[in-house]
This record gives sequence, C-alpha cells and structure tokens, in this order.
Amino acid sequence: MGIGCAYGDGNKYNTPAEEPRPKAGQPSDCTMNDRDTFRNVTCPFCGLACDELEITRNGGEVTAQDSLPAFCRSSYEKSNHGAGDARPQIDGKDVTLEEAAFEAAGLIAAAGRPLFAGMLLDVNGAREAVRLAGACGGIVDHADAGSVLCNIKTVQNTGWIAATLSEARVRADFIVVIGERVFERSPRLIERILTGKRPLGGGAEPQFALIGPWDGRVPAALKDGLFEVVNVPADQIQHCAQMLTALAHDHPPQDDRDRALHRIIGKIKQSSYSCVVWDAGDLKQAHAELTVEALALLLRRLNLEVRCAGVPMGGNGTTFNSVCTWLTASPVRTDFSTQPPVYDPVIHATERLLSDGAVDLLLWAAAVRPQPPPDCELPTIAITRPDTVLARPVRVHIPVGIPGIDHAGHVVRCDSVVTLPLKQLRPSSLAPAAQAFAAINRHYRGQARQNNGHAA
Repeated sequence: MGIGCAYGDGNKYNTPAEEPRPKAGQPSDCTMNDRDTFRNVTCPFCGLACDELEITRNGGEVTAQDSLPAFCRSSYEKSNHGAGDARPQIDGKDVTLEEAAFEAAGLIAAAGRPLFAGMLLDVNGAREAVRLAGACGGIVDHADAGSVLCNIKTVQNTGWIAATLSEARVRADFIVVIGERVFERSPRLIERILTGKRPLGGGAEPQFALIGPWDGRVPAALKDGLFEVVNVPADQIQHCAQMLTALAHDHPPQDDRDRALHRIIGKIKQSSYSCVVWDAGDLKQAHAELTVEALALLLRRLNLEVRCAGVPMGGNGTTFNSVCTWLTASPVRTDFSTQPPVYDPVIHATERLLSDGAVDLLLWAAAVRPQPPPDCELPTIAITRPDTVLARPVRVHIPVGIPGIDHAGHVVRCDSVVTLPLKQLRPSSLAPAAQAFAAINRHYRGQARQNNGHAA
C-alpha cells in the first residue's frame, strides 16, 4: 500500500498556487481570435525557460519568431502535429477521459510495484503525479534524472558554490564552458546569459574559455572574446576537470594541455567574478558525477582567493525534481511504498528496474516533449503529447495538452531559483496532464474505498 497523500495536500513548501482544476474531460478552452500574437511568452522546452518570446497563433498552429535558434522554432512547430484528432484509448479503442482514467486506476490498483517514469511535466502535472504515486506506493523517476542526480550527489557529498543565471549575466567577466553540447541543450545560453556587457562587472564584455571537443565548432558569437580553447575528446573532459583542480592547488603542468589549463586558472585568478558552466546531461562518460565533483572542488579551492561560481545547466528534470522535493522531502528515484519513502539513485533508475523485472506496471508521462515510453513487455499507461509516436500499443493512452501551448502552467528554471508562468496560446480540447492524473487518482481512491468496504 502507498503512503497516501500526506505530503501533497497543502502548499507549505511555497510551491506556485494551483490553477483551478476543471472537471475531468472538460476542454481547456479560452476565447481567442483566429490569429493572435503573444509577447513575453515563457518557453517550456529547455531549462533556460526564456520568458520574452513572441509567438504567433494562426488558427490552431503556433509559430515562434524567426530570430530564435532552430531548436526553439522547431519545438513550437512540432507542437502543431496531431493535436486535433487525439482521443484517449484503451487497447487501441477510443474512449472518454473518465473511462481511460478508470481503467488506468484499475491497472494501478492491481499492480504490486508500479513505476512512474518519464515525468516530463509542468509543475501542476508533477504535483498530481507525485500525489498519485504517493497514494498507490509507486516509484518515481524522470527521463532526465541521471543529470539531475549527478548534480545532487555532488551537493550531498562536497557541496558547491553556484551562481544563478541572473548573477552570471550581470557579473561574470570570465566564463569557462565545459562539455561538448552545452549550447545545443540550452540553445539561447550564449545570447541570454554569456554575452553582453556586465552592468555589475564594470561594463566590460566577458571573455571565454572552452574545454571539450570544440575543434571547428566554436560559436561565432564567442570568438571575439575567446581566451583559450582546450580541444579534447569527450572522454577526456573528466581528466581536464580533475587537472584544473590540481593546478588550482599549485600542481605543476606536465604537457601542453596542462599548460593551457594552467592559463585558464591564471585568468580566473585575475578576474573579479568568473563562472564555470556545465550541463551534467552532456557528460556521457561513466561516473560523470566525478567530473561534477572535481568542478565543485575546483570552485571551493578558487574561492579561497577569488570569486568563482558554478552555473550548472539542465532541462525539464529540474521542474519535476523540485516538485517532488517540495511535496515529499525526497528527490526523484524514490519508492513511496514504504514509510518513510526510500530514495535510491541507482536501484530506482528506470532502465535498471525494467531490466531487472523489479516493477510490474509502467506509467509513462511526457507532456513537454514527445518522448515515447521505453519498449517493454509491461502493461503500460502512457500520458503523452498527441504527437508522440509509441513503439508498441499500450493498455491505456491518454493524450494531453502541451504546457505553455495548450494550457497555462509553470516551470522551474534550471538554476532552481525561480518558477515561471506558462501561457495558454491556443484553445484545446486536450486535458492538461494534471487533470488526467487527478482523474486517475480520484478513481483509484474510489476503487480502494470500495474494495475496503467489501473486505469489511
């Protein structure tokens, strides 16, 4: 049995206020013209949560401004696919949302150890998912949990010194970027945070150092301020992070690469406010947390002499992990079948649970991006965007609206210091994920009460 919802029924953790819950199946409707332009729109598709976008709606289709990077434009363009004809289904047959929620509740009630995975949701969707997992004793994981927990492990083990995105934007005069796909995963990082004059940093433009496989791939916007490029394969990034720490402790450089890293340390010590930027999801080598831990130790050593802060980037995992922590005091990869809940970042990973046969039901939720559930033999409940392509038929499929497009909501920015509002950009008949989870939870509790009554 689960732990119930003692963790999630109040707002004591200062989470954003919940929007009114419409009756399950009720369209998320709003009065709009056939063509509208929305300004100061928050984007839900990466951890930056840029909040000054201009989005145009023409009929049921939304289009982002041409000046945005290709990833941003394509994310809005993809949201136009499949939204008009999606219906909840049970074993491939169209049903109502209430019928799908009732069937899903029955599957959860019959399961001995359900797994809640994916969890690519906004704040309200995450809140309802955690409540349901708490009620039924499920395990919760997130599609991006590996990168989120990589940073959390470091904070637990060594602590770190971090800056918010705003601090980096207005203060940092020297920025070290570590990785190979940081700018792909956060497409507007250069434009929004890294470049431009520093109002609180003397008004000068910052300089940059890049560490990773950057040969021939240095962004044009950084070239004028480029101080150093240490071009190394991705599997050598961890060694470079550890060597930076050693050099900061006055270890003598041994070769040309060490000397380039030593120049970066020297530049940091000459700067008034420097930052080290990484994205743990970009660190693909085994034991990536050792890379982040080396960077945390580097920051600790440097701050004995100068101001240097980390800027850990990330994606949607920050939103779900924040909500899970607010409501339960535990991060993702927590099992709610016991009291107190059990957190285990290794054993409760989705891939391991599925490969070990340790769970008997998969509930997969992905409303922010069209990521399908893993191809597995388990009975599966899929709560996804309507444009998600499923690898195989599932027992219950509930298509839901995209937060920030089909309905309003909130997301937590990757630095975890601000929760930003999402606007509804078009009328939609699709329920928000929060509404789908709430309906399942209501039916699950009703079935549980009925079963208890029969048992008595």
